[in-house]
Amino acid sequence: FDDEHRVVEEIINLYERKNNSNHLIYKKKIQYSYTEKNERPDIKVYENDSLRMETEFEDETAYYETVYFESGYSVRSKYVDDILVEENVQKK
Repeated sequence: FDDEHRVVEEIINLYERKNNSNHLIYKKKIQYSYTEKNERPDIKVYENDSLRMETEFEDETAYYETVYFESGYSVRSKYVDDILVEENVQKK
C-alpha cells in the first residue's frame, strides 16, 4: 500500500505439493502506478517474472493496453471511452 492506502502490488503464487514439499509452478505479479492522468492506476502484469500486459492511461478518457507474447510479438491497443480505436501488432 502507498501513503494514500492504495494497493501498489499484488502477488499471486501457485504451488504444487510433491513429496512433502511445495514447488512454485506459477507466479503472477500486478503492479499499480498512480498518476495525475486518471483516477485509475496504470497497471503492469507479470507472469513468472515476464511482462505480459501493460495498461497506460493517456488521460481521463483514453488509454493504451499492450499484451506481450512469448514469441516476441506484442499487440498495442488504444481505447477512447472504452472503445477500441486503434490496434498495432509489433515484433521485437
